Amino acid sequence: MIVVKTDAQARDLRARIQKGESFEDLAKKYSTDTSATAGGYLGTFAFADLRKDFQDGLSGLRSGDVSPVLPQNGDYVLLQLLNEDEARWLEQMAAGRRAFQQKQYAEAERLFQASIGQAERFGPKDARLGTSVNALGVVYFDETNYAAAEPLFKRALTIREEALGPEHPDVGATLNNLAEIYWSEKNYAAAEPLYTRALGILEKTLGRDHPNVGDGLNNLAALHRDQGNYAAAEPLYKRSFAIAEKAFGPEHSNVGAALVNLAGLYHDERNYAEAEAAYKRALAIYEKAFGPEHLSVRERIVDLAELYQDQGNSIAAAPLYERALAILEKNEGSNHPNVAASLVNLAVLYQNDGNYSSAEPLYKRALAIYEKALGPEHPNLAGTLVNVALFYQEQGNYAAAEPLYAQALAIYEKAFGSDSPRVAVTLQGMAELLKKSGRTTDAEKMEFRARSIQAMPKKSR
Repeated sequence: MIVVKTDAQARDLRARIQKGESFEDLAKKYSTDTSATAGGYLGTFAFADLRKDFQDGLSGLRSGDVSPVLPQNGDYVLLQLLNEDEARWLEQMAAGRRAFQQKQYAEAERLFQASIGQAERFGPKDARLGTSVNALGVVYFDETNYAAAEPLFKRALTIREEALGPEHPDVGATLNNLAEIYWSEKNYAAAEPLYTRALGILEKTLGRDHPNVGDGLNNLAALHRDQGNYAAAEPLYKRSFAIAEKAFGPEHSNVGAALVNLAGLYHDERNYAEAEAAYKRALAIYEKAFGPEHLSVRERIVDLAELYQDQGNSIAAAPLYERALAILEKNEGSNHPNVAASLVNLAVLYQNDGNYSSAEPLYKRALAIYEKALGPEHPNLAGTLVNVALFYQEQGNYAAAEPLYAQALAIYEKAFGSDSPRVAVTLQGMAELLKKSGRTTDAEKMEFRARSIQAMPKKSR
């Protein structure tokens, strides 16, 4: 079902569908009904259960036909009749999307596999088959199973190009998916032309100033930024910012997000003055949009705090970290693992400033939170144990540091195996501690074991 506000728009959409445009795509784009996100799909109904005017509108139609425009409570409705195979495919896709959104990956895989089998009945070049194949690829990508996702995205791309044409938005979406795999694998040379082509499709189909074009610009800019090519990234981020400001107004959260991207680039370049101005404006936008105690506001506060910390300005950074911690405690509770991570950030700041008396209780509280929330054998606890061990080691308190290293080592060995890189790093830390304690023989044993682990061939995932 497609529901729109005017008879003229409904007639225009009906004519477009009759010329070959997808009912599902137009429903997603234009319908005001709650079914729009599902491409207008309402489910299966007995004909007799429908409203009389809907029965009249569908009477005599064949599968795939579109009803005349039907007035309904001041709106205007279009209906499309589906056969059982089409309805079954839509139901499998809808159920698969629900499972994916709930991170029920095994169920999502099963449903999308079934939808592929169903879509193959429509023909090897049918756009619905491309949609199913792409959806399964997205599930595998979210599971970081790139080896399974890549051939699916390639297959979906081929199908969509043949079924929809090389400049269809769905082709652009699959190009982006494939580019993300290559980016995740640091294969920048393969990712860049795909992002560039996807951006070109957005510009051609939506116009150069459409907000979605900003997303394409951000993808390409982030790829350049990840390679340290800041000169190529900056104009893309600036253009994305200009598009957002024009489309949404200067105080919209999307403008704030664009500013964060630009500020992050300046931060990377150590252009601290420009970064500070952009971070501050983004923070003000987020505070106005979400309120001063929203978790998104906390993220912007941390951005600014890290900027000051990188400049050695702990006086400016400390109150920001403290405010970020207070927001987190209010939103997630004082014993949440995220609170522990925030405590560690603040403790590191104090430690770097030589303020050990302020840092120590924060480290201890973080350890207590991790142990209670995650259990005594969780890797996140081990990471903080190493941080606290280094804290004591820095002060020459080797007796306090050693048991923390030992506890962290035991956790890493159990969680990742005795030849894990994390085990090697922890052994090296313990070796340095033992050397400073005058226990050279024990230190050499630790170093030998660490080197042995590092010399092992890396395991493929």
